[in-house]
Amino acid sequence: MAIARLSSNAVALYKYLLPAFWFIFSAYAAYSSFSSGEVSLLTAIPLLFIFGGYFLFKKYAFDLADEVIDEGDQLKIIYLNSERIVKLHEISKVTDEKKMQPRRINIHLDNSNEVIAFIPKGEAGLGLLSESTIFRDLSTKLRMK
Repeated sequence: MAIARLSSNAVALYKYLLPAFWFIFSAYAAYSSFSSGEVSLLTAIPLLFIFGGYFLFKKYAFDLADEVIDEGDQLKIIYLNSERIVKLHEISKVTDEKKMQPRRINIHLDNSNEVIAFIPKGEAGLGLLSESTIFRDLSTKLRMK
């Protein structure tokens, strides 16, 4: 049984570091604009960045799996505080979001509307124009199940 990591090592960057910097700088900008004493429409912009950033990160970053490991007939999905085993027969389909940067692979489960998303390992190639080998291999495994 070959065990291979499917997810990128850069997940922590997109899931934890980028949102932290976003909220720290937005909070600093909000504090600076409110502490200056002048209240105008421009003072609301950092607050919009904070709230808008929260919803964007919730939709596109906070749902990412920290690690996805292929263990042959099952996938081990690791989040920060939990671990889950997903058998291949529990997966209904795999989709590849090529137009997103970083690229995301979504694993759709059979029994629920649950979707497990992860960032695949980096590959040399043409980026948006090329098909992910991880996506292709997972799709092939699903057809053979």
